Amino acid sequence: MNSLQILNGQQIQYRLNRMAYEVYETHFDEAEVILAGISRKGYALAHMMHRELSGIGSIYFRLVQLNFNKRNPLESNPELDVSFNALHLKTVILVDDVLN
Repeated sequence: MNSLQILNGQQIQYRLNRMAYEVYETHFDEAEVILAGISRKGYALAHMMHRELSGIGSIYFRLVQLNFNKRNPLESNPELDVSFNALHLKTVILVDDVLN
């Protein structure tokens, strides 16, 4: 099987940086924003975005992980690594990879 490279490392970094600035520009007036990465690849992407966002401005970006059964999401109970109360009155950005 041949592999096809869609983006190189520099292109990925540019897009992560651009997404981070778009998130910041949209939520610049918030004190705290929650980045909820869907388990595994979505959480890995959220972690990379969190690193980018941490260097941009004064907003506190909190990284959390969301776990649920992706094959049967309506039949599973979603689980966060923080209490659901921590999300109360907060902006939550759900992050997942594009391959799913």
